[in-house]
This record gives sequence, structure tokens and C-alpha cells, in this order.
Amino acid sequence: MSLATCAGTSFMPFLSRLVLAAAFFFSGWHLCFQQIDFTPEQIRMLEGDAVAATPVALLTEDPAPASEAANASASPASIHEAAKAAVSQTVTSPTESATASPATRRAAAMSIALRLRKAGFEGWSRPTAWAAAVAQLLGGVAVLIGLLTRFWSLLMLIMLGTSFWLTSIKAAGMFDMSPFQWAAQGAAFEQMMFFAMSCVLAFGLLLTGPGPLAVDRVLWPRDRASKGAATAELAATN
Repeated sequence: MSLATCAGTSFMPFLSRLVLAAAFFFSGWHLCFQQIDFTPEQIRMLEGDAVAATPVALLTEDPAPASEAANASASPASIHEAAKAAVSQTVTSPTESATASPATRRAAAMSIALRLRKAGFEGWSRPTAWAAAVAQLLGGVAVLIGLLTRFWSLLMLIMLGTSFWLTSIKAAGMFDMSPFQWAAQGAAFEQMMFFAMSCVLAFGLLLTGPGPLAVDRVLWPRDRASKGAATAELAATN
């Protein structure tokens, strides 16, 4: 067997497995077991609440005439004391403001649910997000040990293609601009290239199989023997 054949059927699939396994496992771990901060607007979108928050200006607009009338009839000394009291009530310590603010931390998998809701998914956004997170975690382990490699490669290819469509095409609008402007987008360009290269690795692993040091080689030895015979026949004809 030549060096090129060995690299194409053994070495490169093994490296592809390592890269995809690390990317999917750690991404799935983050999505399943860690929390990130969301804005109140994003939380309302996740919960399906379309009621907008009342602006602060509307809340303070009505009491203004009454306070102006009271200030007009009051002495300058009383106005000064009232102003000091108002400042002392409004200025709070960072710990007090942190405890008074509502909780904005959610599971990191909800970032996928948020993108799905923005893309038009409604009731299925949360279950789909959790399914994708668990699939990334389990798929990373399965690809690392080479178990059902082609199945997980196909599933990874579908998830990567969906992420590419939701982020690079829909959200970032990379294909609405000139390709010569892609590199100027910074993180959006790097994310698009990551999805594209990961799709290439997953597609190559789907075609070539797991390579060496894989559980699939133990479970299906006939597949390994048939591939060896085909490779030997191809080498003999050349």
C-alpha cells in the first residue's frame, strides 16, 4: 500500500475523527451543563412573550406635573433637601442592584433555541435545541472511539449545515455581501469558515469511514476485510 493510499484511508480519517470529536464534545458539554447570560428581551423571546416592556420615560412622565407644582411652591432650602433625599434613594451599591435585578442566566443550549425562534420555529425550538446539544455531546464521544462513525458523521453534517444556514446566511448575511468583504467581518467570517471546514471533515469521514483504532473495526470485521481486498486489487491493477 502506497503512502498516499494509507494517508487517505487511515491517517486522515483518524485525524478527522479527533478534530470533530473534540469540537462536538466540548460544544455539547458547554450547551448541556453550562449557563450564559441573556438580555431580558432575549428571555422574553425564548418564553414566547410578545409583550414589550414599558419604557421608563412613560413611567416617570405622569408624576412630573405634580412634582413641578410642589417644587414651585417650596422654598429653595426644601428643594435642596428633597434633591439630596432623591439621590440617596436612587444610588445603590452594586450588590443591591445585582440582587434586585431579575435572573438572566439560562442554559447555553437556549442560544440554539433563540436562533431557531428567530428563524421562525416556535414550539419546537426548545426540544430541538436540547436534542442538538445532547447529540453533539454523545456524537463527540462516539466519533472519538469510532462507534457508528458514518451515522454520526451524517448527523454532524446535518447539524453543521443547519448552523451554517442559521448563522452565516440568515443572521450574519455573509452571502448578501461581496466575498472580498468577508474577511472584514471578523468573528462572522471565522465562524463561517469553521462551519465550512467542519462540513468538509464530516463529509470526508462519511465517505472513508473511521480509519484505524475504531470500535467499528471490531464490530464489523467483514467491512475491514472487503476494504483491504478492494485496496489490494486496486494496487495490483495499477
